[in-house]
Amino acid sequence: MELQFLILVFQVVTGFLVLYGAMRIKSELKLDRDKLHREFEDRWNDLKRQDKFRLAALDKRMEAHQKAFALARKMFSNVHSSSDKKMAVTKECQQFIDTYVLYLTEDARESFWQALHNFDVYEVFLSVWRDEPKDEENNKTLDEAFNTIRDLPAKLVSIVDHESLGRVYSLKSDSLTPIPPKQKKRPKQ
Repeated sequence: MELQFLILVFQVVTGFLVLYGAMRIKSELKLDRDKLHREFEDRWNDLKRQDKFRLAALDKRMEAHQKAFALARKMFSNVHSSSDKKMAVTKECQQFIDTYVLYLTEDARESFWQALHNFDVYEVFLSVWRDEPKDEENNKTLDEAFNTIRDLPAKLVSIVDHESLGRVYSLKSDSLTPIPPKQKKRPKQ
């Protein structure tokens, strides 16, 4: 009988140990589940806030890209205009930057600034080219400046198209532009 009593005590103690272990594991799993649930809720709320911000800025962003497009076309059409006309376009572009640049995507902002810089110094590049038209470095610099100004409208259209589809990309590939590039035109001597 003593052996049966010891076996019974052993079984009861073993049962309590198993029950205690199971309850402890269940408690730890519940804590882990609650932690994951809180992390999920926090992340979900962050995403909802981001979406609200994006939707609130979407109209302003489209307006900014449209204005940038109009100014890009104005820069291109005035690249060979008088200094006074170019100065007026530059001033308009600088006012645009002061008002709307934060609404442009990073690629659009960088492309716009680069084109505006080339628009401002194009006259200098052109005068250097006129002094030495056969210098390959001058030809390359003038071509790059002109192409940056000429290609900006197509890049802006492409950026908006890709942004509206939820894709972000780098403008390293001009093959992504929806408007086929025009043949390079040499400035008149």
